[in-house]
Amino acid sequence: AGDLVARAMQPAGAVQAAARRGAVLSEREEAVLRQIAWGKSNKEVAAALGISVKTAEGYREFLAQLCADLPK
Repeated sequence: AGDLVARAMQPAGAVQAAARRGAVLSEREEAVLRQIAWGKSNKEVAAALGISVKTAEGYREFLAQLCADLPK
């Protein structure tokens, strides 16, 4: 999971990490992941991306599940 977050700090890093496990993140998912990696709260993510806090929470939960499903 840490590797995925670290890669998200670089352009297209999350997409590359996801592709290695057979999944592709959308541009929005990658943008949310980058904000999370930078330590932003759901409220800050929502403001930065012009989405609702509930939507940011949903993306965070989805991305957390993707990280949990990564092979150990």
